[in-house]
Amino acid sequence: MKTITTLSILVIALFISMEVVATGNFKVSVVPSDDSKALLSVSNDIGQNYEVSIANGNGDMVYYFETKEAVVGFKQLFDFSKLSPGTYRMEVIMEGAKYEKMLELT
Repeated sequence: MKTITTLSILVIALFISMEVVATGNFKVSVVPSDDSKALLSVSNDIGQNYEVSIANGNGDMVYYFETKEAVVGFKQLFDFSKLSPGTYRMEVIMEGAKYEKMLELT
């Protein structure tokens, strides 16, 4: 039952926050998927380095990724089913631009 509730809340939270952010050529989208998952897509017209992080409400990093070379896109499917309920901050940083989204898991 907890899994169904968590999935429902996650999907609702992500659906409400589903958006595409475009700053210049920098585009970010977060799209809910099946089974407490969400797909993060980042793209840019020119290759640049990206940093992607997810932190819990205490500021503890639960995920971090940094590209080792300039790329034009990044996609990652996140599985939130193993995270504890709470508020999480997703951040995508690219040279000169930043995207931040708060996610609530219950």
